[in-house]
Amino acid sequence: SLTVTNDLGCSGTSSFLRHAGVYEGKTDYLQIAPNPNKGTFSITVVGTDAQARVEVYNLQGQLLQPDLPTLRLNSLASHTRLEFKNLSKGIYIVHATIGKNQYARRVIVD
Repeated sequence: SLTVTNDLGCSGTSSFLRHAGVYEGKTDYLQIAPNPNKGTFSITVVGTDAQARVEVYNLQGQLLQPDLPTLRLNSLASHTRLEFKNLSKGIYIVHATIGKNQYARRVIVD
């Protein structure tokens, strides 16, 4: 859980969320463009003969689009475009599971 306190002393605590962590090392398996953006961005997932699952979370750990399909990567790249409308400015986490590996990237909406 996370407790945030503002300059006026008001605070709020999130509910408990278990997260495996965010790995943002250099990888070509998960590509996002443009970043930063205005709420519309493309995600490219690269791999061969693997299944890929892409999820987008806000900083409170809420899954924004739970109904995205699992991608089957039969070629060198599989591309999916996510489009959000009325998305608040902020930082979001794009998490991809490609085969047995997990990758994450931060996305900035301004």
